Amino acid sequence: SGPSGTGKSTFIRHLKKNFSGVGEPLTVTSRPRRPKERDGVDRIFVTKADFEKMVENDEFVEWEKQKEHYYGRRWVDFIYPTNVIDVNINGAKKYMKAFPDAHSVFLIPDVPPKAMVKRLMRRGGMGLTEAKQRASIGPSIVKAAKKMDYDQFVTMKTGSYEKVFEDIVSKMGDVLSNTRVHESSIMIPISPELHPQTTLDGTPRPYSDRDREYMRKRDKNIEFNRTALNDDYVSFIIPA
Repeated sequence: SGPSGTGKSTFIRHLKKNFSGVGEPLTVTSRPRRPKERDGVDRIFVTKADFEKMVENDEFVEWEKQKEHYYGRRWVDFIYPTNVIDVNINGAKKYMKAFPDAHSVFLIPDVPPKAMVKRLMRRGGMGLTEAKQRASIGPSIVKAAKKMDYDQFVTMKTGSYEKVFEDIVSKMGDVLSNTRVHESSIMIPISPELHPQTTLDGTPRPYSDRDREYMRKRDKNIEFNRTALNDDYVSFIIPA
């Protein structure tokens, strides 16, 4: 985590380039795809209705609505031996709870907000108003993060990112060297099987819509666990 312009995306690229097995679970979003974005490569693009259905099915580790669009990451997309994500501090709280053994890093900018505006404008992808807004909230984000249990708080050094990244990695223990350090076996507790009700003469009663939805979710959880037990799939325990 970290304010805009601190090098989070650059750090993720460093990890993916230098350590086998590192991958970034894609964000699922209901916003329209931008011209250069590729579905299934940059993000997973779905309709608003499909996203809301996923929420109903408890498919997300965490999700949020920004203006009129939804964003979130699903349990099933954490498919790499080592999963790395860029997440704001509100999302980080949810990930720390879901994955208590995860290693968390907060990047602190080494420049004041005024200089950060210039950095964000050079990076592109936003106007001056947005750059000023993002830069202005940086100090408050850092202050809030310091009340949280991040494993590392790291002040970035302009022009020396690679050296800073190497120092971060050296303090991460075996998170990257042991690619199965966080593997678990069972993912979702399976609810009891539903048996049909019968009339007095023994005739089975038809299932209600609620019953059918219960059975559908139960079957989906069973299949999810079965997939997770495959040797090529690294799974995490999902809270009941």
